Amino acid sequence: MSSISIRRSHNLTHKQAVEVANQVSEELANQYGIETSWSGKSIHVSGTGLSGELKLAPKQFALDIKLGFMLSMFHDKIAAGIEAEFDKLLSTKSKKK
Repeated sequence: MSSISIRRSHNLTHKQAVEVANQVSEELANQYGIETSWSGKSIHVSGTGLSGELKLAPKQFALDIKLGFMLSMFHDKIAAGIEAEFDKLLSTKSKKK
């Protein structure tokens, strides 16, 4: 089993950070057919072949995902896609401040 850990700093308002977290989790759901649910300040993600959590802190996003055997073959592609989505959304939200 492999894992993906992504950290992104931000200077967003809480509302903007929640919007980014929702968009990232929505993208994960669309790409990998997973389910997401909020629990406190975290979004839990789970589905066939992966599980994890996106934690929302005042100045940082922390995403930790465990990949099952089949998805671990696509580790680099999945990580790059998630990082690109984070970067795109954070760039867009930062410009709207």
